[in-house]
Order: sequence, then structure tokens, then C-alpha cells
Amino acid sequence: MRNANYNKFISDEYEKFYISSELGDIEQSWIYLQRIHIVSQSILVDHLKSHLNMLFYAVKIGDIKEIFGQALRLILAPIGNFLRRIPAGNRGTSDVSPFLRETIPDDLKEFIK
Repeated sequence: MRNANYNKFISDEYEKFYISSELGDIEQSWIYLQRIHIVSQSILVDHLKSHLNMLFYAVKIGDIKEIFGQALRLILAPIGNFLRRIPAGNRGTSDVSPFLRETIPDDLKEFIK
């Protein structure tokens, strides 16, 4: 559910992502995108936006595996949201199964409903 804290968190994390991306910090850029994904999974539009940003970033850095992984997730995300089969805590990147539940970091729990 969106609220002021959720909206601020998402906005701040995207801002941090854009900065780290421009600085060429690939690892930190992915961390911000993963955190956005974890929090936004339950809201379809935000969930898709997180995967689109991951796809665009993968294209930018030339990560072929991640490009294909994000294309697959863009297909699966609406189905998962519709069926309410979202794996809580999943980072959303191709290094983990799109069906794997992961531990939600403590600092993100307040944003997840």
C-alpha cells in the first residue's frame, strides 16, 4: 500500500540509484534497484517499473544475462501480482529465482504491507 513514507522511500532509492549509476558504481546501483523491487512488489505498476529500470540498467551496462532475466520477469510479474503469488523479499535480479522467497531486510519491513 502506498503512503507518504513508501513514496518517499521509493523516490529516495531511485535518486540514489541514479547517482550511483552516473558515478559508475554498478554494484551499489543494483543494490538500490533490488531494494526498490523488494518494497514495490505488491503494487503492480511499481513492480513493473522496478523491472523496467532493471532492464534499462542492464542494457546500459551490457549485461546480457540480466537483460533476458528482466524480460522474463516483466512477463511473470503481472501474473504473480494477479495470482497474489509474490515471493516476499525477492531481490528481482537474475541471480535469484523469480519464485524464491528471501529474508526482508529489517530496514525495509516498514514499507511492505
